[in-house]
Amino acid sequence: MKFRFPLIILGMLICKAAVGQTERTLAAPTTGESVLTGTSTTSVLNAEVHPALCANAVAPSWCSGSDMGAWINAAEANIATPIHTGRMIYVDPGVWKITTPIVLTGEVTLRCAPSGGSVSNPATGLSYGAVSLVWRNSTGIMITAGNMLGQHVEGCLLQGPGSETSTTALSLAQSDYATFRDLNIGNFGIGINFGSNTYINLFENDNLHDNAISIYDPASSVNTGENILFIGGAITQHGSAYNRSCVSIQSTFLVRFFSMSFDQCGIDMNGKGVVVNVEDSHFENPGGSTPMPYITMDAKCQNCQLQVNGGEMGENTISSRTAFISNVSTAAAENIVTVIGGVYGPAEPGVALVNSTQSHGASCFVVGVKRGVGGPVLSSYCGGTWSGINVIQNNATQFGQLLLSNSSTAMTRYARYTAALSPVAVAANTCAAQSVTVTGVQTADIIIKAQKPAEQAGLALVSARATAAGTVALEFCNNSAVSITPTASETYTFVVLQ
Repeated sequence: MKFRFPLIILGMLICKAAVGQTERTLAAPTTGESVLTGTSTTSVLNAEVHPALCANAVAPSWCSGSDMGAWINAAEANIATPIHTGRMIYVDPGVWKITTPIVLTGEVTLRCAPSGGSVSNPATGLSYGAVSLVWRNSTGIMITAGNMLGQHVEGCLLQGPGSETSTTALSLAQSDYATFRDLNIGNFGIGINFGSNTYINLFENDNLHDNAISIYDPASSVNTGENILFIGGAITQHGSAYNRSCVSIQSTFLVRFFSMSFDQCGIDMNGKGVVVNVEDSHFENPGGSTPMPYITMDAKCQNCQLQVNGGEMGENTISSRTAFISNVSTAAAENIVTVIGGVYGPAEPGVALVNSTQSHGASCFVVGVKRGVGGPVLSSYCGGTWSGINVIQNNATQFGQLLLSNSSTAMTRYARYTAALSPVAVAANTCAAQSVTVTGVQTADIIIKAQKPAEQAGLALVSARATAAGTVALEFCNNSAVSITPTASETYTFVVLQ
């Protein structure tokens, strides 16, 4: 049976019953709520605790409260005893409207039923279970997980009252070695909040959408963020508005995003010692144009590291964008950006892959990227201010700043150029200089290599120097007894430093 949210549950819900247990039916709701009828002689079905039993006319003795939030809390308290080895809380299909915060403190799995299938979200292509947990309060936290190793939440749709509200879908505090799979979290003020002492958590195939902040690590968090991993899924913002802080990291935090989609959503790094790894992921703004970067090292980003491996960043429409990744930190410490591979497609000229305004030792490394997709290309790989150990390399044609040692002067330029030249004749037994045009060479360049592609007997290219922008003086020596004219229309190569 397929559902779309919001939904009204009709028909029958059949649960396999053990001996001595009564099958339960799902009655037609009166106000959009899921209502169960019938009785049950035990609190467990198929080794799973079902909080929906609390809605029965004759409920298990452990039940308390009047909504699914209270029943889940009661179910966890029930399985805290050693007699239940599975420690599984199973939420049956339905739209369950919740006002009681859910608090998971034990080693437990909260699983929402797929009801024999899944609901497909056409906006993202992701699927999720047929259980909707709807937070009816305008403030507060819907689910808190923590104080224990190995908690798991799977297959639930968590629906908030609106992104403008002071609400949180999932708050983690001292939550370690936990997993969160196949969740659909939308329309909260905060989707996932990372509290203190939270680490080694796995998020797999989750869809976070239309939250003011989908992933939040507040500045107040301590001892948080070791080995936080997101695999698959999407972080999205529907409509035309772009949200540069869908992921907001404000304390020391290490997070990896693998094979994810970021649509209308950015990553904001704004803490000390933040480490973000993004691998084989996709960034775009399909809902409209935006000049904002997809990843930002913000003002308070100090000793931050960003590594992007593969994937794509692209513009759908023309905007006034200057860079896909931006370092605007004002902190007096080095930030490092590394980009290895990937495809980067601007919709307009003048867009850098990475741009920096930080004046305190920022460094940028770029290797093996594709800088356009059949249209405009990147204007630079590392633009702006980079005063640290800064090496730019892409297809072995361009380097940026290279600091050779702590006591040396930083070189601000390392580049290679080619030019098709037809130098004039060189007289017998003579060394003479002649000016040629080499586009791209700057007046302050030091030419460390000038290469003539083919040898000519008796003729040698002995030196080259930049004499003006775009102009190079070549010195040829002819040690023969006759005049020699260098071969016409040969492509010379020049390597320069500053």
